[in-house]
Amino acid sequence: MGVEQTVTTTGSYVMGPYPIASSTSQFLRHNVNATCDVSLGTFSGANALCNDACTGALPIICGQTVTGTNVGATADGTPSQCAGGEATVDNGVWWTFVGDDSFVTLDLCASSFDTRVHVYQGSCAALVGVNGNDDAGSCGLRSIVTFNAVLGTTYYIAVEGFGTGSGTISMTATCGPLCTPFVANDACGAAEVIAVGTTCVQTGGNLTCAGATAGTNPCGLGTFNTYPDAWYQFTATAPNIFVNLTYAVPGMQFAIYPAGMFTVASDVLLQRSHNIRGANTCGRDLRWVTRISFGVDASCECNVFHDRVQNLEVSDIPCAPIAIGCGGVRFGRTTGYLNSLPVGGCGFNGAASTGGVNWWAYTALVDEDVTVSTCGLSLFNTRLSIYTQSPDCNNLQCLAVNDDTPGCPGGSSEVVFGAFAGQTYLIAVHGSGADAGNYQLSTT
Repeated sequence: MGVEQTVTTTGSYVMGPYPIASSTSQFLRHNVNATCDVSLGTFSGANALCNDACTGALPIICGQTVTGTNVGATADGTPSQCAGGEATVDNGVWWTFVGDDSFVTLDLCASSFDTRVHVYQGSCAALVGVNGNDDAGSCGLRSIVTFNAVLGTTYYIAVEGFGTGSGTISMTATCGPLCTPFVANDACGAAEVIAVGTTCVQTGGNLTCAGATAGTNPCGLGTFNTYPDAWYQFTATAPNIFVNLTYAVPGMQFAIYPAGMFTVASDVLLQRSHNIRGANTCGRDLRWVTRISFGVDASCECNVFHDRVQNLEVSDIPCAPIAIGCGGVRFGRTTGYLNSLPVGGCGFNGAASTGGVNWWAYTALVDEDVTVSTCGLSLFNTRLSIYTQSPDCNNLQCLAVNDDTPGCPGGSSEVVFGAFAGQTYLIAVHGSGADAGNYQLSTT
């Protein structure tokens, strides 16, 4: 039995609304004379909301509030850009925003349900994540998202419910000046290419205006996907690669993936750091990789950073040392290398060094005092030995030594010696007892 409505007005009359995709039969029934009854026919609504798919997205502009619903919306399968909830957009409806060089805030606090919002660029056939938000916090389970909208770029916005949530959507777009410095490599698909060097050449960055990369592309790494980030890519030129991240205050993190097509299947986490402490973190060792991408994330106010990517080039042979110059910073690793300290060499208090040794050569250009250091740059308890060659590398004489320098964390070391112009000095980096691992060596 259908629902009857009594109509007492003249002119036009609107019936409904009716559920999406439902079919209704309409009759006019006279309240006195049945011969006046008229069948108006059966009517079917559209099978989807007009903006249920990306291709049907509706426009939104600065200063505008749009309303709508996701009741009856279907699953898109588009990768989520939110840290919480499902891995894909499951019941979203779509809008577009055309960039005008502004910093855009999309506010869904007036919506009637637990929302999620996702922002993309590219095209409906090839969407690239920009930013997303599940719970803004300031308005409970509703969402607020921000992003830099570059002039002429079309951004696609999907609004959906957490889980199966649905209801009335109210979204307001407010705009301000473009956030600077602009982060061009904010998405993993736009990773900046950096070169691998034999010395520490820095690549600078700033995350002040970066958005968070969440979801599965391939950036959904646990707690990382709520942090602002920037992405870099390099091609390995040797079997062993080190990545070094320096920053002003603690809180930076990074994750490293093999680069490919940026899909869940191919992008497997190689290494990650979590809540890095201290001003320098070194020795993130990657072995036998051909091409990787990594994201740098900030979980606090520490937004300025520098990346260094360097080949591992070390020697455990005192007669074939690796050259290092004044002001140089080199990565090293003693794990897996021979203990080649000379018999009767520099003496230390404590256990004899039984782990691997790396040999470096420093040639003085002028008469000078040289500082050689692993202070705060080592992941193990280091020792430093300085030797002269009398008369050659097969006859080494101890010049200076250091084990644990006061104020240097983790048993790291620093030694100062006087050098004469034209003379080459050999530097041995080794561990206390059997200690071995990764380090950075600086000379000043």
